[in-house]
Amino acid sequence: MKTANDSYLISYHALRRLIGILGILLPFLCWGVNAFVNYLNLLNNPGLVDISQSQVYEAGADLKSSVSHFYYTTAGPMFTGILITVSIFLFCYNIILPIFRTGN
Repeated sequence: MKTANDSYLISYHALRRLIGILGILLPFLCWGVNAFVNYLNLLNNPGLVDISQSQVYEAGADLKSSVSHFYYTTAGPMFTGILITVSIFLFCYNIILPIFRTGN
């Protein structure tokens, strides 16, 4: 029998699954984005960057020794965005979970 809270539980479980997938894929996404930008040399492309206003970008190694080192690469904004998404979800987890358990 379906209740009114079933739609909330399904979306809540989907959010938990999405956060888990983002956490697992974080190092691979960071490595892939960094390697893609470095391979195509996008930050030295005159069509994308005003070379007269910036210095020449020297790409480092695509693979870093730690996931947190991607903060200082071209994948930094994506790295920060995923960490903020996961942290907001985990912060709200203790606030939202009791609501679903009581059914209010």
